[in-house]
Amino acid sequence: MESNYLSSLKKNGFVVIESFFSQSECQQLEILSRDLMREGLLGESEDLEIDFKDSSYNELAEKNNTILSKRGDIGYDQNFLDFFNPQFWFSRRNPNIIPIIEKFQNGAVPELLKKIDTKLKPKNMNLYCHEGVSSPRTHHIDSIRNYFKVFLALTDQTDDSCGPFALIPGTHKNKVFNYLMCLFNHRILGKKGGMATDATFYKKSKLKPMHLNIGDLLISNQSCVHGAIPATSGKRLTLLQTYDVK
Repeated sequence: MESNYLSSLKKNGFVVIESFFSQSECQQLEILSRDLMREGLLGESEDLEIDFKDSSYNELAEKNNTILSKRGDIGYDQNFLDFFNPQFWFSRRNPNIIPIIEKFQNGAVPELLKKIDTKLKPKNMNLYCHEGVSSPRTHHIDSIRNYFKVFLALTDQTDDSCGPFALIPGTHKNKVFNYLMCLFNHRILGKKGGMATDATFYKKSKLKPMHLNIGDLLISNQSCVHGAIPATSGKRLTLLQTYDVK
């Protein structure tokens, strides 16, 4: 079975491991996630910061505290709450959750990713709260290098209405092509910052939605072209762990 997962990761840039987390584990994580969302809407607290400075991704990721980044101020990703390092808030509210969270960083997941690149290490965690994101950011890549996100579905994501994560399989292998695309975006189109990684050389219609049941794990190479399907009525709640070579 593991060889099939590895083959899919190498060929397609993603793999879905069904029911990796139990329904009970997901229920505990979902309850904590919704409590965190409610606290975030009320404002800052002793255990939760809110980013009002438009800090960079790396600045937020390296914090040893839970930080809420509210997206949507620049024309897309409205109704998207992104909590960086939610594990700190979770563990303070319920220390018994720690062994569940550690499944992201110990055992089958890192063992599989080490076979892709021995330098990959777990970095920050995030909680994605999509409350009906009808205008997601355009499809893009996160990096040219090996950079993975491990997504756990805490809510049902088997229908396009929830605005599921989507990608174009196999595009992680187009490293030179993707590099030239980013160069074109920056030097010819004048795109700055993260916008330089927009997938201008790829058709959005090629995106394949990742339909996940509660407890399913999606391991995605983020050098694949990816984005999200516009939500029409549903919502989705996703906990994720990043792995990077840096």
